[in-house]
Amino acid sequence: MTENEAAASEAGLGPPRPYALVRGRAKPSKDLERTTLVVLSANSPSAPLQPHYEQIARMCTPSPCSIAEIAGRLRQPLQVVKVMVSDMIVDHYLVVPQFQEMADGSDMNLLKDVLDGLRNLI
Repeated sequence: MTENEAAASEAGLGPPRPYALVRGRAKPSKDLERTTLVVLSANSPSAPLQPHYEQIARMCTPSPCSIAEIAGRLRQPLQVVKVMVSDMIVDHYLVVPQFQEMADGSDMNLLKDVLDGLRNLI
């Protein structure tokens, strides 16, 4: 639980509602699939992030993380996470890595790693 969430909980407010985190937006500005991998940009801005965005940045460092894995770890709806990740891509905090060997989606080691990560969430 972050400091803000702890303070809100002590005030009787509880954690923020998922869609409040993205100001009610339900459609991301980027077309993202649940299997899309993202990683922290090498040239990410130095401006501080809001706590829920900071958690995503930490998850995506140093190796890529799928949208589904982020949603599972944050325990947030997939669509909310797509909006947050999309915001971070637009603001240059995250990038979608270009895997040459995955042009046809057949990199079995990467797919196995993603599946193992998802299984660890259960």
